Formats: sequence, structure tokens, C-alpha cells
Amino acid sequence: MLFSINSAQAQRYGYTNYSVNDGLASSTVYCVAQDSLGRLWFGTQYGVSVFNGNSFRNIDRKDGLKETEVFLIFIDKKERAWFINMSNELYYSQYGIVNPAKHNQLSEFELKGLSHVRNIFEDANGTIWLLGKGIYSISGDSIFHSSFDNGVTNFDFRNVDGHHEALSKFGWQPFLKEYQQPILEQRKMGIFRGSCKFNNRYLAFIRNEITELEPSDTGNMVVRNHIIMNSPVNRIKFTENRYLWILTLHDGAYCIDIVTNDTINYLKGKAVSDILIDKEKNIWMTTLNEGVFRIPNTGIKIFDKTNGLSNSAALSIAGNNHSVWVGTAQGSICKLTSNNLQEFQLMPKSINSRILNLDIDDRNNIYAASDNCLYKISADGKSESMNTAARSFKCVRVYDSLLLCGTSSELRILKNGVDISIIGMNDKRVTSVCRYKNDEYAIGTLEGLFFTDLHSSMIRKENIHLEEKINHISSDVNGNLWVATHNDGVYKFDGTDRRKFTTAEGLLSNACKHVFCNMEDSTVWISTNKGLSQIIFNNKGNNFNVYSYTTADGLPTDDVNQVFVRKDTLWAATSEGIVVMPIKRQFTRRPVILISEVQAGGKSYSVNNIINFSYASNTIEISFECISISAGNKIRYKYKLSNLENNWVVSTQNKVRYVGLEPGVYNFEVVAIHPKGMSGKSANVVFTILPPFWKTWWFYGLELLTAASIIYIIFKFRLRTIRAEEKNKSRLLQSEITSLRAQMNPHFIFNSLNSIQDFIFNNEKENANEYLTTFSGLMRLVLENSSRNFISIEKECQFLNLYLKLEQLRMNHKFEYEIKIEESISPEMDEIPSMILQPIVENSLLHGILPKKGLCNLSVRFAISESKICCYVLDNGVGFSDISGRTKVTHKSFGLTAINERIKLLNSLQSRLITFRLTNLTDNEGNNVGAEAILTVTQKPTI
Repeated sequence: MLFSINSAQAQRYGYTNYSVNDGLASSTVYCVAQDSLGRLWFGTQYGVSVFNGNSFRNIDRKDGLKETEVFLIFIDKKERAWFINMSNELYYSQYGIVNPAKHNQLSEFELKGLSHVRNIFEDANGTIWLLGKGIYSISGDSIFHSSFDNGVTNFDFRNVDGHHEALSKFGWQPFLKEYQQPILEQRKMGIFRGSCKFNNRYLAFIRNEITELEPSDTGNMVVRNHIIMNSPVNRIKFTENRYLWILTLHDGAYCIDIVTNDTINYLKGKAVSDILIDKEKNIWMTTLNEGVFRIPNTGIKIFDKTNGLSNSAALSIAGNNHSVWVGTAQGSICKLTSNNLQEFQLMPKSINSRILNLDIDDRNNIYAASDNCLYKISADGKSESMNTAARSFKCVRVYDSLLLCGTSSELRILKNGVDISIIGMNDKRVTSVCRYKNDEYAIGTLEGLFFTDLHSSMIRKENIHLEEKINHISSDVNGNLWVATHNDGVYKFDGTDRRKFTTAEGLLSNACKHVFCNMEDSTVWISTNKGLSQIIFNNKGNNFNVYSYTTADGLPTDDVNQVFVRKDTLWAATSEGIVVMPIKRQFTRRPVILISEVQAGGKSYSVNNIINFSYASNTIEISFECISISAGNKIRYKYKLSNLENNWVVSTQNKVRYVGLEPGVYNFEVVAIHPKGMSGKSANVVFTILPPFWKTWWFYGLELLTAASIIYIIFKFRLRTIRAEEKNKSRLLQSEITSLRAQMNPHFIFNSLNSIQDFIFNNEKENANEYLTTFSGLMRLVLENSSRNFISIEKECQFLNLYLKLEQLRMNHKFEYEIKIEESISPEMDEIPSMILQPIVENSLLHGILPKKGLCNLSVRFAISESKICCYVLDNGVGFSDISGRTKVTHKSFGLTAINERIKLLNSLQSRLITFRLTNLTDNEGNNVGAEAILTVTQKPTI
């Protein structure tokens, strides 16, 4: 036999009861399940209740459930919660929305079998199987009927060589697609109300009879054992591969440890319908008429009047490496070893028989300070009263051979059991005493803290000046003194300074009854009227964290009197019993935070979608939900909204409202903080407040495009105007150049015609004929070049040569001339302004050579200098007295004025720079010996 129910230990555990008063839909609860986030789902008589550790959210008819009596809940790998109700309907809830399962292929007869479903499984392929008198499968969001009712209950299923088999009382059988009559009449007896698999066997039950079955090698089921319970069985479950739970209709829940075969009976006398061990190791039990019970953290034990303790009010506690002793309010002390408790009555029960304080010496003797006298108890439980004159003892402390005892008015010092000294306290009650430094001892009283060296009757306060009512004093591993006050928290003294710990630092209460300094890990435990506070310092001892332990963690009450800790176990003396709690086994899951709802403009939005609000809906309300079973309603929230809040806001409210948000993108982030200091991952939601259309990017873009278009039109219009003006200006300049050129040509023609006339008057026919021939060739060149601004040097030289021949004839060969082109010049390629040298040469002839007596010389030379074409006109005439264009004679030089105007116009029209200057040539004595005209033209760049 794999299991048996021995005499069940009626061990009491601290529990919390949830009912309709706490928000549960109904006190009749059929089942419980937990999702991956930690939320608990309860199937009740009036719908499904979802619990996040603090509050319930109920799902009922308003959410789509036609029939609210839900007897089975299953949560699949996709986080869908499936419900089966008493009306043979299947629903699933996902993202807060309830949907009915699709069953288009099922008849009404087939749907009736859903009410007999007892087990739900999900295979590796994600198919969900529902087993009962028939077999159903769920694929996607649709339910299919796989096997008809064949008269028995199916426990399990498997896949063998591609086909499915179902396990019933009669072994493994293929799925039956059609209804079949039972092969044997006893099949009718095989309709079990439920079953459970543990190890390689199965337990099935009918009413109060449990049958243990095991598949044989042939596939048939073999009955191994029958167990008859005192009460009908509601459900059987196997948890943590070790604990078998049998839930009964009238006798609570039985937990059987199949390793040790120990049995514990929970909620005796109640109708327990389901059991769940949650992710924080809490035990949840649902009942059929008393709601839900939570037993925090398996392993916490409570000893009180319900399981053998004569008095539940435990006042004091002390322990060592061997045992733990507890003093009660009615004259008894209890020895706790392992799971056992032994109680010894020291005095008759009365209101004046309180055991207020305990201590243990090196020989395991226990000393108990009571209202009547001081007791000494040996390790085996034998007790004797100490022979002292005092009667009412408030505290006792053992140091080597000394026994320090506080009474209502003095501190008594005993050595080897004999009074050796008394330190009077002037009728001040001594509540606690503790060795401080060397031979210094701290004494706690109702009027503050005092010190003594025990060698004199003098007591002093020194420089600490603590005048609060003191309940207990202890010292830590570093020799620091810890003082628990009646209503002012706890003080820590390090010899020179004191540090105060109150509710502001995280203590549960300022009413501190007892302080225990754990020498093993340097932690400090504070007992208060609102639970236990644990102070843990970091390595340097400056920073610390405060953790809390209350009824939410398994204590039977928050009123804790004293505490003792050894290794990973804590013993607490409370007003409602003795608590044994495995500290390291306590499992506190980090809180999970969800943003449950976002509202704006009276409308709710799903946080799974991209949320955009109009600029008019800029008042946003965000609700969030923390999932933490152990924290209950003690969760704090830390949140901030980007673009609005730079710092985190801490609050206990799970809702925040933002009014009048400006358009923009916002990220709301929230973190939950557990009362034990832990915080989980943050949750966030991103939403956008849309701007009005006149503040949108496309409107700005349209405005920008319109402005750009206007600017472009204005620019194009202005550019067209400028170009027209420049074109007109160019035409005007060109017209002026042409006009100047036209003015120069008639000037020259006038002089030439005068010369021809002179030849004719003087009857020099040959000269006149030669002159006229040369003049006609010159006129041809003038007509060819007059329409161009620039001509080649070669054509300019042709023009100058003809011109100089004419002038030479006209002046009767008064001068000789030469035209020279240096090798650096390319006559065919290099260009200068057309006919620009003719007026310069003419000016040289008329104003330099003609006035001089004798034969003169004129030279025209072309060269390249610094990327410029240089034209030199040199004569040895009389020179110029003023290079600006005026000569010694009164004749006005029209040619030089025209040259300067033309150069100015040409420089304004093209990129090549033209310069012109005249220079007098003088001898050593300063006399004019000629003139030089220099014209420079920047070369045209080569491509």
C-alpha cells in the first residue's frame, strides 16, 4: 500500500479567511487555479472571482456568463482561463474578455457530457483534453467531442502509435466515437466522482470510498487497496511529488506525506472542495459554504489550546542549540524539540502566575521569572523555586555564575543560587537587564535606562538620557546595546552615539516589546503589537533594510511578545500561541504589476493596443494592479509619466489621474514595492495626445509649402526682373560700346578723307591712289571687326598695319613703324578688344610724333606677362605732360577718352580684366624723349 491515513495530527496553522465580505462572489467555492502572473481564479456559485492578493474582481452574467455556477477552471499555456459551468457551457477568459468556446459540431446530447468532466490536461501540441464520462478536446477556441459516454469515468489518456487511448477502471481502451452499451454490468459501478494520479498509480473515489488502482502489464487496472473515509470525498490531489490531499465534505482536508506517512488534518469539520499550493508556497483551500482559506507558507506551525497547549497566551521565550522554552500566562513552561511540545506546570493557574522572562545557563538549566517567584527548571523538566526574599520577578538574566533578577523595585544579584547583593532602584520596576561593556550592565526600568558596575549600590544615567519606558534590552555581536521602548521604537547604542528606529524607518510599530539580536547573522528582530520587524544591515553596517512578518505571513496574531531565532527557524511567543516558522523556507515572490485600464473621455482603452487620444480628451486616468499574495494591501506603488514628471511618485493608491495634458507622446511607468522591500519589473503604457489639426505636422508642412511656394513665386518673379534688367543693361552697354566704336570709326574716316583730299589738291595722284586702295582694305577690316568685342591679335595686327601705312602716306613718311609679336603670343588664339589699339596709335602719332621735327619711330609690340596679354605702343615723340589724356597742345584727344570709356564698359560685361596706362619717357636730365602706352588684357581661360 502506497499510503495510509494514520492518526491525523490536528495541527493548527495561521490562516486568513476570505468571504463575500472581502469581495468574493460567493462563500460556496468549487475550485481554484493560478495563472503565470500569480492571480488566483476561484470558481464559485455566482461566477468566477479573480484575486490579485489585495482585491477580488468578479466575472458573472454582465461579463457574458449565462450560467454562473462554475465547478472547474483550467489555465492553459496561452494564459487563457477555461470555465465549465453547471449548464454544460465552456467559456474562456483572455485579456479581461470572456468568450464562449465554439462548438458548432457538437449536439445538445454531446454537450451534456461536459458536466461530468473531472480532469483537464494540455499535451505538448497545445491540445487541451477534458476527461470524464466522455472525452473532449479543445483546439484553438473550439471544442470537439472525441469519445462518447461508455458508462465509466476516464482517468487519463495517452497517444500510442498515432492513436489515442483512454484509461478507465477497466484499463486502456481506444477512443470510442459512438455510444456503446457497457460490456459488463459492473461497469455501471465504475462511474467515479473523481480521480488522481500519483507516482504510477491512480486513486478514484465514489462517495467516501477511495480505490487505489494500478495498470497491469496487460493494460487492465488492478485494485490495490480500498480506503473508507469518515466523510464523503470531494476531490483528491497530489502536490509537490510528495503530498497527497484528500478533501472531504464534512471533515476538512487531509494532507498525507507519502515519504514519512505523517497525516495532518486541516480545517477539521469544514467542507473543503479544492486545494492549491501557489507560487509563494501558500496553501489555498476552498470550501462549500465558508469561502476561501489561506495558510501562508507550508511549514509554519502553531501550538495553542486546539492542539494540546493548556494556555494559548505565550509571554516569554528562550533557547539554545538544544531546545527552546516558552513561558505562558498561566504558570507553565513548554519545551519544544523538533515537532514535539512538552508542557510543565510550575504553579497553579491564576492571573498572578505569568512567566514573564526566561533564560538558560551553560548546563541547560532554565530560569523563569514569574509573578510569584523565581524558578529553576532542569533540562529534564524538574523545577524548584529559588530561595529569595523577593516574590514578584519581572526579568532574569544569566551571566556565568551570576544570576541577575529584576523585581518591581530592585535588581537582585544571585551567585550559585544565593542572594549576594541588592541594588535599590527607588521603587523603579526593573524590566530588563543586560551586560553592556566589560563590567558595565544596563538596567531597563519604567522610567528609563540606567547603568551599574554591580560592585556598588550606585546607579547612573551617564550621557544617554533615555527616559522612556523600557520593555527589553539586548546586545548584538558587536557589543552594541539595543533597547526596546514601550512607545518610542528601538534605540541602538554603540558607546558614543545612539540611533533610533521607529515606524519612519520601517518598523511595524513604535510599541516594541522585545528585541532579539541574532549572533549568527547579525540580524535584529523586534517584537511589537503589530507583528515582527527584522532589521538586516549591509556589510558596512550603515545601510539597512526592514522586513515585516504579520498574520499575512502565517502568524496567528500580530501581537508578538518575544522571539527566538536559531539557524533557519524562528520561534515566537504570541498572545494566541507559539509559532514555529522556517525563515529560509519562506518564499516571497516579487510583486507583478499590470496596467489594468486606461480611461479618457469616459471611454476605456485596452493597453494591448496603440492608444491615441484627441486633443480634447487630454484628461487621462490610469489604473494598475499589483499581484502579490503575501503583500496583501500593503503594496506601495512608484510611478512617473515621461514628459511631465522627472522624479518618481510613491503612493499606496492604484490609480492616478492626469488633467489637461499637452499634445505629445507619453510613457507611463509604474513599479510595485513589496512591504519586504522587493520590487518587481515595471509595467508601462505608451499613449499619444494628438494635437489639433492646426498643430499637426501636415498642417505645418502645408503652411511651409505655401510659404515656400509664395517665396518661390516672388523669387522667380524677382529673378526674371533682374535678368530682364541685366539683359537690358547688357544691351545698353553693348549699345554704348557700339556707339563708341561707331564714334571712333567716323573720327578715323574723317582724318583719312582729309588726307585723300590733300593728295588730290596737291595733284599727288599716285599717293592718292595708294592711299585710297589701302583705305578700302582698312574699311573692309573695320566692317568685319566692328560687330565683335574681341578679335585675335593676328587680325588686330592686319588692321594696324593698314592704318599705319595710311598715316605714313598722310604724314609724308615722317615716321617709321614696326609691329612685333613675341613667341609667347599665339596670334591666332590670343584675343584683345577689337580695334582698341588704333586710337592709342593715332594719339601717339598726332600728339607725340607730329609735333616733333625730324624722322620719328613708332613701335607696337605684343607679349605675355603673368598670364596677361600686354600691348606696348612706344614712340620717340615729344611725350605727354599729363598722362590723364591732356597734351601740351590745346587739341582735345577724343581717342583716349573713348578708350577709357570702352575699357570701363568691357570690364563690366565680361570676366577678363582690361587696364590701360600712359607713361612719359625721359632721359637722364629729365627731358621728355617719347611716350609709352601699355594695354593689358587677362588671357581667356583654356578649357
